[in-house]
Amino acid sequence: MGFTARRAPLAQQVKLHDASESWGCRRKIIILLRLYSYNRVFFHKFKRMDMAMSDEERYAWIRLTLEPGIGPVTARHLLVAFGLPQDIFGASVAALMKVVPQKQAVQLAAAVDPVTHTLIERTFDWLARPGHHIVTLADELYPARLLDTADPPSLLYVDGDPQALSRPVLAMVGARSATAGGTDNAFAFARHLADAGWTIASGLAQG
Repeated sequence: MGFTARRAPLAQQVKLHDASESWGCRRKIIILLRLYSYNRVFFHKFKRMDMAMSDEERYAWIRLTLEPGIGPVTARHLLVAFGLPQDIFGASVAALMKVVPQKQAVQLAAAVDPVTHTLIERTFDWLARPGHHIVTLADELYPARLLDTADPPSLLYVDGDPQALSRPVLAMVGARSATAGGTDNAFAFARHLADAGWTIASGLAQG
């Protein structure tokens, strides 16, 4: 079952902080706004000023998506309860057990396991390459349209310009055994639409 967003007034759920507050507090509010209400008006007040994240933040976000037995729905419940991934991993077992079963609570409160750590290090190597980014639920560039789906991921891996995520998107679906003429037409259509400002999406299937 997908996570159902609550649409109660945000003023009843979180204290709004002004620009003088730390970005850590404001980022927690952004996550609450997105996971609880998807309220675009309130979210607009807390747009992030830049895409910079510390390595500690990146590590925690990546770890959250790689933790064994912690799926997207559980991750979102944890984010609602604790605010930021590093706060999740810094919480006590007792606090975590209010959201997840004891086994998962013990796992999250413990040091990262070696296998997961290795995967995170590989992800950092990938991020070091030109044009590689991660976009989290707390980032301004996280696509608003994706938030309206039943199961929005906590983290996106981007190879290219993250700004493209916010542009109009058109999916092109083709045949697996397309003719030469059909392939040429598809390329021509895609180029024309891209030149007109559309982002062309593919499901990466063979067609």
